[in-house]
Amino acid sequence: MTKIQILQHVPFESPGFLLMLPDDEFSISVSHVYKGDTLPDHKSYDLLVILGGPMNVDEHDLYPWLETEKKYIRNVIDAQGKVLGICLGAQLIASALGAKVTKNHCKEIGWFPIRKTASGRSSTLLQNIPDSCPALHWHGDTFDIPQNASHEVSSDACRNQLFTYKNRVIGMQFHFEATKKCIDALIDNCRAELVPEMYIQDADTIKQLADAYCNNSQKYLSIIIRNLICSGT
Repeated sequence: MTKIQILQHVPFESPGFLLMLPDDEFSISVSHVYKGDTLPDHKSYDLLVILGGPMNVDEHDLYPWLETEKKYIRNVIDAQGKVLGICLGAQLIASALGAKVTKNHCKEIGWFPIRKTASGRSSTLLQNIPDSCPALHWHGDTFDIPQNASHEVSSDACRNQLFTYKNRVIGMQFHFEATKKCIDALIDNCRAELVPEMYIQDADTIKQLADAYCNNSQKYLSIIIRNLICSGT
C-alpha cells in the first residue's frame, strides 16, 4: 500500500482525481494547511503531493503558513522524500529549492498544449506520457528552474511548465488532477480572472474541452505518480 500525503491550500482546489486512485493500492491523507493542520512526519508516507492555490509563494503576511510549508518541503526533499507539486505546489518546491517565482508575461487559463523538451523526452519520470498533449492551466506566476533540476516541459504561454529534481521530485505548473467538479469550483471562485486574452479561455470553452481532455489528463497523472513511486527502487 502506497501512502500519499496531500497538502491543500484552499477549499476549492481539492485533490480531484487523486481521491479516485484505487483504494486497494493507495492510502490518501489530506492536510488542510490553511486551517492550521499539523504537517505530518515525512516518514509516515511514501509521496508528498502539494496542490495549487491562488496565493503567491511570498505572501507570508497574508498566509503565515507559507513560510512554514516551504521549510517543510525543503526538509522532505533533503530527507530523500518523493514530492509532486501542482501549480502553486510546483512554485513552492521551486522556492524551497532557492529558485525565483515571478509573474509570467501573461496569464494562462484554459486548455492549452504542453510539450516535452529534449530532456523531458528522455525522463524516466515522464515515460509513457505523450510528447505533446493538452493540459488545463490556471496561473499567472511562473517559476525559474531550480539549480540541479531538469527542465522537462514547456508551453507557448509559459516556458517553464515542469521540472524534475534528482529523479524523485516533480514540479508541474498544470493541472492533470482536475475533474469536471474541480473545474466548476475553479470557475465559480476565480471567474474574475476570465478576461478576454490570448491565453485565457472563457468558462464555457473550458468546460466543453474538459469533456474531451479530463480522462486522458487523469490517466497521465496516474502514470506519473507510479513512475515517481517506482523511481530509485
